[in-house]
Amino acid sequence: YLLDMAKNGIAESKKVLDEAELVIVFLSQNITEIQKFFYRFSSLIPKALFVIEGIPRNSRSIRYTLKSKYGIESKDIGIIPHNRGYTEACEEGKLDLFLKANMKQATKEPEYSFIASLKTVAGLLYEHSKIESKEERKDGQESEKSTEKADGRN
Repeated sequence: YLLDMAKNGIAESKKVLDEAELVIVFLSQNITEIQKFFYRFSSLIPKALFVIEGIPRNSRSIRYTLKSKYGIESKDIGIIPHNRGYTEACEEGKLDLFLKANMKQATKEPEYSFIASLKTVAGLLYEHSKIESKEERKDGQESEKSTEKADGRN
């Protein structure tokens, strides 16, 4: 479910987000907007992946702010640096061509770092979205029952 908070009211957005298992939050570098988000939606922190886009390649200030001020762990923060080629491809409707040209063979900067960042964020998203299979849940329940019996709990 994709929720554009600019188009929906705060109350409606909060209801939908509170029910979600995973929330991906795209943040700009606007510190006022970041503060508003955390004031209104701090309850989402435990189930959120924060993606910061458009930052200068070596900037660590936004990541530091999220970690120090809001207690966000590094594993919950993805950084996508600014890349002019990516921006132009999006504006021209040629994102597919940009990605095809750079996903496997980007060797020059700034595309190499940009593509590496996209892959890192994709990996974070994958890790955050893992859902236990029925077999894993079943095995976990069996393990709990065995532990309860061994401890004398029934």
